[in-house]
Amino acid sequence: MIFSIRNMPRALYITLISILLVFSVTVPAFVAGTESYALSTNHDVDIPDRTEQFQGNSFSINSAARANLAETVSVTATAPEGKSIDLFVYNGDGEIVAFGFSGTGTTTFDITLNGNDFTPSPTAGTYALVLQQSGTIVSVKPLIIRGYSVSNIDSPQKITTGDNITVTANIDKIHNKNKSSVEMVVANNGTSTPVASASENSDDEYEATISTESLSNGSYDIYIAVRGSEKVLGENELLGISDPVAIELTSEEQQNTPSPPDTPPESPTTPGPSPPDTNDSTPTPSPPSNINESTQLADPDGTATFENPGINSVSNISFSNVTGTVSVANVATPPDNTPSTNLTDGISNITYVELNASVSNDVSEAAVNISLANNTFNDPSDVTVYRYNENTDEYSRLNTSSKSSDDTVYIEFTTPGFSKFAIGETSNINRTGPAIVGDNPATDPDDDQQFEDINGDGKANFDDVVTFAFKITTNAVQENADLFDFNDDNDVNFDDVIELAFTLPT
Repeated sequence: MIFSIRNMPRALYITLISILLVFSVTVPAFVAGTESYALSTNHDVDIPDRTEQFQGNSFSINSAARANLAETVSVTATAPEGKSIDLFVYNGDGEIVAFGFSGTGTTTFDITLNGNDFTPSPTAGTYALVLQQSGTIVSVKPLIIRGYSVSNIDSPQKITTGDNITVTANIDKIHNKNKSSVEMVVANNGTSTPVASASENSDDEYEATISTESLSNGSYDIYIAVRGSEKVLGENELLGISDPVAIELTSEEQQNTPSPPDTPPESPTTPGPSPPDTNDSTPTPSPPSNINESTQLADPDGTATFENPGINSVSNISFSNVTGTVSVANVATPPDNTPSTNLTDGISNITYVELNASVSNDVSEAAVNISLANNTFNDPSDVTVYRYNENTDEYSRLNTSSKSSDDTVYIEFTTPGFSKFAIGETSNINRTGPAIVGDNPATDPDDDQQFEDINGDGKANFDDVVTFAFKITTNAVQENADLFDFNDDNDVNFDDVIELAFTLPT
């Protein structure tokens, strides 16, 4: 059978053209100097200050749009006069689900949260309003389509610093999407305490308690957040969030000090010494006082080194380009809640390790060096590091280099983020498949035993999607179905073309 556009079924043709359109769109860039652009809505709610990563770029976020399904959100895009702008809505998977909102200069767009403006129709969860100017992302704002409402928050307004805060709130389901947790956060000027989980007291009433021992005197806001089970940017999506509730942390002495009288006393008094000038409203975070063997603060130059961390045969781990607290930990084999399926075929002598750190604002990746005993591997020159990705629930191969001495193998790799890592020997991996185009064999660029490089040019990209669509019925593909069954349904058909298209990088 000759597989051609002419005799391709209509549905198949439309699907392929749709894939071509999706993958021919260039991912927008981001440039500095976007302070004259901003997004605001008539449904804004203040949220704890934070820096959000979107398509590899950082944006400062201090508010989110919060609305119900079918509501209309008026989005005001602030832009310089004469500048053309476009507004998009992205879902948690980074896909555009609403578009067609264009203007010049400061413009207000009305977006209705239903199937008229969204494709497909939206559900409760976390989205992103994204403003572009000539293809450049200039502003981002979270959009929370509520699945739950938070009401009747009961919290003390003044608390003695060091005491526990107990808060209750009613959580009511609005739409048919189940929550996974309810949390309480205490925030101040962009810093927040560890999150406290809330438990259900009675029908729809939840209670959470959190300690204030690590906080300083000052003004704080309490937020109640409802999370779902789907992952967005590595965290469970928000299905609802409360308005902030203001509280004040004071010392016991301050609470016991009577308020001054409304009128001065009749007889003059001799003023005492002025109290020291303190400003506790903006506490300065202090380094943790109890740093265990596997945790430490990075040096000012962004480095941290662990000697003999006690992880299997690991003798040394060092970080570069990191900030704040970094930690290393031994991990079970394989780690809990991580897959081993895409590591078992051909990868041997695996050592697992968990690394956690934050990356400096001015770099996009961190360098890690690990030293292991040389006898860990049969061939130390064939060692590769894999990073576990919670969003895809798979391990992905990292660029790795290694060299060895008589008793030690030194491994260096770069990572875009921190998670659980697997270090293994890959000499038994089959990276060469059948020839699909000419004499060039298909290859497996990421060691997952699925051969995404269909045309054998050493790269997995959209050219391979097109080639796969036209070669899917050939014997070379059908007789090696296990290598090209990208959706794991034990069959190779056009569904696998679509799966390949949406798993390759844009």
